[in-house]
Amino acid sequence: MSTMATTKAPKVDWKSDEIRRRIAARRRRQRRLEWIGLASLGVAFAMLFILVASLVWNGAPAFTQTHVRLEVTIDPKLVKPEKIGKGNYRAVVKNAVAALFPDVTDRKAQRDLGKIVSAGAPYVIRDMVLADPSL
Repeated sequence: MSTMATTKAPKVDWKSDEIRRRIAARRRRQRRLEWIGLASLGVAFAMLFILVASLVWNGAPAFTQTHVRLEVTIDPKLVKPEKIGKGNYRAVVKNAVAALFPDVTDRKAQRDLGKIVSAGAPYVIRDMVLADPSL
């Protein structure tokens, strides 16, 4: 059997000024680290709140609809009575919107007027005419 030499750890005076300073410094560092952690969590939650608020604020219009009523005249040149389903309903809608704003002559402004109604408006008109050809 081998014998190992055992040494006793030096006795520490826990009440000495140096040890008290070290403990106080360690506690200050610990508190500082805790505050930094809490501050970083606060910043993270604030950024998350800003992100969610931005999504809600900018996304809210997606949940709204605006309905526009137009008086539409079905021009026989655009929609032939024998080919009702194949008519140019986009032009019919475009003419109806243009009739509301006769003073708009600029090409870009006319293009912007076309954005007032949805892309599905010609299909709605077509379906109405197909359902009741007397329109």
